[in-house]
Amino acid sequence: MTGLSHRRVLTHINALLDEALDPVEADAIKQHLQTCPACAAEVETWSRLRAAVKHAYAPAPAPPDLVIRVRAELRRLGEETGAAA
Repeated sequence: MTGLSHRRVLTHINALLDEALDPVEADAIKQHLQTCPACAAEVETWSRLRAAVKHAYAPAPAPPDLVIRVRAELRRLGEETGAAA
């Protein structure tokens, strides 16, 4: 894959960032990025956007008081049904 067009590179950004391209195609795109500041900037922008989204939707621990209340309710329900909690 030589002489990559900007369009070809830009349509493969997500696959590149997901490491889902075959090694030959990935290497060709990486070589293009070394010589094309516009495409490299676009890949960097997408990389940062993906990191921000991943961070924004990262799981957060439940508040301790919620954990206590849920466990107490589960024990109570287990006792009502005769199940072991």
